[in-house]
Amino acid sequence: MIKQIIFICLITFALASDFTSQQYQSQKRSSKLNQIWNEVIKNTSSAQFPSPLGLLVESMSPTLEHVADQLPEGRKKMVHSVGSVTKAEFIPEKNQYTGFFQGADSLIIRFSLAKEPDYTHPGSAYAHDNFVPAIALKFLIDGKPSANIFAMHGVNGVYSYNFFDLDFNNHIPPPEGLQVTVVADKFSQGTKIVQFLGLRTFSEYTQDGKPVSNPNFPYMLTFKPYKQIKDLFTSDYTQDYKEILKKIPSGTLLFEVFETLSPTQTCKQKIGDIRTTSEITTSYFGDTELFFQHQDFTHDLEVHPEWEPYTPFWNIIGSKSAKQKEAKCPFSNLFI
Repeated sequence: MIKQIIFICLITFALASDFTSQQYQSQKRSSKLNQIWNEVIKNTSSAQFPSPLGLLVESMSPTLEHVADQLPEGRKKMVHSVGSVTKAEFIPEKNQYTGFFQGADSLIIRFSLAKEPDYTHPGSAYAHDNFVPAIALKFLIDGKPSANIFAMHGVNGVYSYNFFDLDFNNHIPPPEGLQVTVVADKFSQGTKIVQFLGLRTFSEYTQDGKPVSNPNFPYMLTFKPYKQIKDLFTSDYTQDYKEILKKIPSGTLLFEVFETLSPTQTCKQKIGDIRTTSEITTSYFGDTELFFQHQDFTHDLEVHPEWEPYTPFWNIIGSKSAKQKEAKCPFSNLFI
């Protein structure tokens, strides 16, 4: 009897601490969410930013191919290394898309900076190429691996220390400057489409784990911060953004979510809201173990080959030229 109890305890511990196993993946989304969150809040200190040189010797394959909610053993988070984490939900408005886009109650969102900022010059003019906000979103699914996405304004950041100063998109402009160009070139070892991340996996299963017979997903997502969230921050640096995020209570609307249908139909249509379902906290596990897989945009092109002419393919001397997007949207200025 004692041996049986010990065996059960060992199995329970393994399921609670290994976010890469098939046993973990097969569980309900609520169970996976609770296990991740327990690890998130176990140690709410932040990790340290690693040396950026470490990125140059790491393989990019796991970034795109590792299907798990935890980093591969021995791998460090070289970019977006320090941040904050919250639980959240996606509240949909009527839309044509499938899977996540019809609602998601078990999300993990991480807020981070692409690199370590230098706050010695607090004026907003010094934020560009220094303060580079990003979000990562994890859609947990019953019995299936999660779907993940990153969104930024761009790898050069903006002229503001306000984390929510501008919208976040899963398509970003090309990098400017030697440092971020080197990073983009490194990322191109995994995929030649370094400026776009895909949405196909968000459409293939409902959150209940039911496969979708005809998955439907948009070309691009835009996460537009609510004004009351943006107003918590200032353009000049006054306080670490992670400390301000801690003041946001559970149940707060963070983002309006807009879709762009295609490269040639660029109207942004609102499809829902994202709302927190917990506090926002710093987390050592979030900084060192929590993994968000990058979705290769080539998988989106398999479904929508008509998008390829508008897709930039990376080259060390610049992205392969793509066709100019046709802005067919008479009311597009409403969303700028």
